[in-house]
Amino acid sequence: MSRYGAMSFFVDYGDDADPDGDGRPGLTCETTGPTSPFRDSVSSGYSHTYRKADTYTITATGYYCGEGGLQTVEKAATVNMAKPAPAPKVSAAAHIEYTVDGLTATLVPSVTGTQHEMKYGRNKHAKYGVPLVYTMSFPEGAEVSGGATKGGIKRATCTKHGSVEFDPVMLSGDPVVVTFPKPGTYEVTLSADACTSQRIVSKAATIAVPPTHPTLEPTTPTPTEPTPTPTTPVPTRPAPTTRFRRSRRPTRPSRRRQRRRRRRPRPARAPKAETDRMGDDTNALSLGVAGLVGAGALGGIVVARRRLQQ
Repeated sequence: MSRYGAMSFFVDYGDDADPDGDGRPGLTCETTGPTSPFRDSVSSGYSHTYRKADTYTITATGYYCGEGGLQTVEKAATVNMAKPAPAPKVSAAAHIEYTVDGLTATLVPSVTGTQHEMKYGRNKHAKYGVPLVYTMSFPEGAEVSGGATKGGIKRATCTKHGSVEFDPVMLSGDPVVVTFPKPGTYEVTLSADACTSQRIVSKAATIAVPPTHPTLEPTTPTPTEPTPTPTTPVPTRPAPTTRFRRSRRPTRPSRRRQRRRRRRPRPARAPKAETDRMGDDTNALSLGVAGLVGAGALGGIVVARRRLQQ
């Protein structure tokens, strides 16, 4: 029979493993007759795993019917199977740097370290120095007015090959500007998905917004007079103390003066003249004279009693 392939094909890997091939036992070669070209190949290739690191000789042998019968053709190749290189050590860390001005904070999120290469589209070893995905979260009431709070390469997948350093530039390209509703303490979180053993790295920053105070207008300082140089005091004698005598009580008038004052006759009141309309004028006059004399005698008796009492 005439065919377009070799009689058989074998690959020996140089160790104790069985060879791979497509031998067809039971066929024999004719020594006469027509000839025909042939070609034999392994389109999918062969795969073999060695148990230990060493140098091996791989031999490929093909069998065909040639002149005089069965013939062979060989090809050898030497391979050095070294120990598998350990996976590079990769690690990542998230950071948030910020400054505060009043109620507004300016944030710079970033990721530092190294990560494995990515697989993106047809590229099996894409070297991107950015996380797969990153997001930022803010407290309720905060308003973001600048920068990007999320991003990354969502369609990429991580590999275990190579080591790529993260881009030192901040993630969003522009700082993130956030305004808080009032003074207080707020927490902002950055979460990044990286091709490392940690897979997800995060950072929480506590931002303190101090209370605002009214701006005071500067006052012009009042010029002060120069302080006089102190002089040594000259000792002086104390002034003499003036003594005041206690004033005496006013003296009472002597008894003689009291007596003299009492001896002064007091003007006697004139008795009321009464007239007896029933009698005559003579009786009326005598009664008036008698009244005067009686009044004088009565006054003398009163003065005598007062003297005896004193």
